[in-house]
Amino acid sequence: MFHFSMLVVSGYRVEKVEEFIELQDKEMEEYVAERDNLIEEHGEKMTAMKRRHLEEELEMEKEYDARLASLMKKYTPNQAEGSAKV
Repeated sequence: MFHFSMLVVSGYRVEKVEEFIELQDKEMEEYVAERDNLIEEHGEKMTAMKRRHLEEELEMEKEYDARLASLMKKYTPNQAEGSAKV
């Protein structure tokens, strides 16, 4: 046989468990939101870093092309000199 006091205690426990679950749900939502923000921020930083890297690589390639063109020009026989030697 159930006593009224047992029902009150049982109801109190149910209420406390529901409060706990609601708190956990709220904290989980906050965690997920903060995690999503962290992931987005990290992705933006990675994209910016990759962009800087590609820009630096492009500048290096331009410098290389210019130096190679200068070197090729230095060692390419001049048309005027070639006809004078013949």
